[in-house]
Amino acid sequence: MATGIGTATLTACAAGSPAENPGIGNTGTVTVSDPAPPSPCPAEQLTAALEPGSPGAGQRYATLTLTNADGPECAVDGYGDLRLVDANDIAVPTDSWRTPDPEPVSVVLGAGESAQRLLHWTVVRGAGEPLDAPCQPEPARLEVTPPDRPGTVSVPWAFGPVCQHGWLGGGAFTAPSPSNP
Repeated sequence: MATGIGTATLTACAAGSPAENPGIGNTGTVTVSDPAPPSPCPAEQLTAALEPGSPGAGQRYATLTLTNADGPECAVDGYGDLRLVDANDIAVPTDSWRTPDPEPVSVVLGAGESAQRLLHWTVVRGAGEPLDAPCQPEPARLEVTPPDRPGTVSVPWAFGPVCQHGWLGGGAFTAPSPSNP
């Protein structure tokens, strides 16, 4: 498989000596090119799902999965953006952050294939959040903007308020691991 665009010098191979076969020793140049990489996945081609993780000591986790519903091959590369909204489509505080681990890689998705991102947030109140009411408004769904594309993919949010002023994030999208397909 070619790994880039470039040139290669080829030498003709034949039995015998140059006197017996004048093609021996002749060279030529061939250009080898890779097909263009897939374009970023558009939001309308993706579906989203959230799978709860194991909570602990005020910390919460979920795996966000983006799946190529049935469109042409495309790529998810990076983090995308996150926004929580309530049942009336009003944005609730969301402080979307990114960690360097795992770092961004291009995940190519054929029809039905997925990329995943581990999300992390807290239910521990932050400075200035109320003590006698929920720390933040209750989100009804998470809107995900795919990396390098406009538009959003929505997924229901059933994990309660996100404290610390909507502090929600994690590492980049990756290919699903064999233990978490």
